[in-house]
Amino acid sequence: MYDYAGGEADWFANGLGREGQAPGVTQLGEIVRRDVPTCLLSERVDDVRKRMESGGWDICVVVNERRVVLGVVRSKALSADPDGTVEAVMNPGPATYRPDVPVGDLLRIMRDRDLHGNSLVTTPDGVLLGTVSRDQAEQAATT
Repeated sequence: MYDYAGGEADWFANGLGREGQAPGVTQLGEIVRRDVPTCLLSERVDDVRKRMESGGWDICVVVNERRVVLGVVRSKALSADPDGTVEAVMNPGPATYRPDVPVGDLLRIMRDRDLHGNSLVTTPDGVLLGTVSRDQAEQAATT
């Protein structure tokens, strides 16, 4: 037996299991894609570009050794010096969402801001869980 000291809200925000579900409410943690490519600040731009292309991704999430999100590199930034570092071309401090956020809430934000890419899903400590695309959110909202 284990007593979780963080409380129920923290438990859910960390993407930990739950029993039951509110009718018709899908949360980001249920649809998150965990296979998004990651990279470190010191990696070469060309190495990251190749990894993104081979996986069909248009982003790479910049993380530290503990998978805490530091930034994002988008494919258009990879036309920079191939020997340059990720740190030089990344967009720092991207918006992130918790796994317990209802898909409908994220979808409203994406529609209001005309966002069509991927949104990052992290724990409250900023540890990357994965991404949710607008297409995924649209599909989950209709099921």
